[in-house]
Amino acid sequence: ADEVTGRLLVTNLEKLYLAQNSDESVRAIAEGLRYTNWSEKLSVLAKGGRFDCDTAFWTKEVDEAKTLPTTVACQNPKRVALESQLDRTKSTKLLALASAKARAKPLELLASAFALAWRSVTEADRCLVSMESHGREEIDTLRGQESTVGWFTAMYPLVLDARGSSVEALLANKDHVRALPNKGLSYGALRFLTTPEQETALRVTPSLSFNFLGADTSDEEDSLFTVLPSSVGDNNPPTAPAPFAIDALCSLRIDDSGGRSISLHLQGWETFGYSAGIDEYSLEALMQAWEQSIDVLAQELDASPAQLSVSDCCAAKVFQSN
Repeated sequence: ADEVTGRLLVTNLEKLYLAQNSDESVRAIAEGLRYTNWSEKLSVLAKGGRFDCDTAFWTKEVDEAKTLPTTVACQNPKRVALESQLDRTKSTKLLALASAKARAKPLELLASAFALAWRSVTEADRCLVSMESHGREEIDTLRGQESTVGWFTAMYPLVLDARGSSVEALLANKDHVRALPNKGLSYGALRFLTTPEQETALRVTPSLSFNFLGADTSDEEDSLFTVLPSSVGDNNPPTAPAPFAIDALCSLRIDDSGGRSISLHLQGWETFGYSAGIDEYSLEALMQAWEQSIDVLAQELDASPAQLSVSDCCAAKVFQSN
């Protein structure tokens, strides 16, 4: 299950436990839109042309994505998992700086830092990822899924920019993320639920994935559940095929006093190449570069004045159409 489903289950279990599983507590738990009904409604919207106006955006994104090199495995690739926990003081200050100086949200900040890390390791000034989001957007008849247990995740190609200074890259990526039509949901609908021609036109296979898991507040004093201090093991068996060469995941942990800690995770090939080049890079070097990029962003934001970007000055629909 995804993070949203996990939080939903925790909330409902707490309601049942505190009410001693009474009939009233069971009835009080909202019934969500059935997953099969959601799929049918999404298909109807896609086939009815609801997302046609998003085609130009995704065509442009895919066309740019196809110009970028791909990540390739080195000989005898071994998959590993790495984790880094930034301390509370550094994390809280960085997130506050990003908000005050660039009006940037945590996803935009951490994705930009990853793109800068990718540039540092591979010297590539752009980074193609398969971005993941919760996919529970309320659009027209797609309503009620906020109470549904299920994996609605939207996945879509996104080219992250690492050109210019760290702050310039942050502002560019902030604008790009906010320009996403329907928060990325329409990519899969257009590609897989319309025509074979559209599927071919929008087909692209990123070798990297990026997923911001959001903020975890399960450490609150009034919660019956807490996050385990250590991993319970791998999510998948070693023999399971991996859809991506590298998965980048990040999240926030919010404590009782409002302090926030950033967690970074990388899982993928221990060593990898980029396109047909002979150079080999390590996942460990990429993690170190991600941490360093975050430090550099904090320093540049601290030293720079507050800045606006295009998305701060345009209405959302006008910005997306342009």
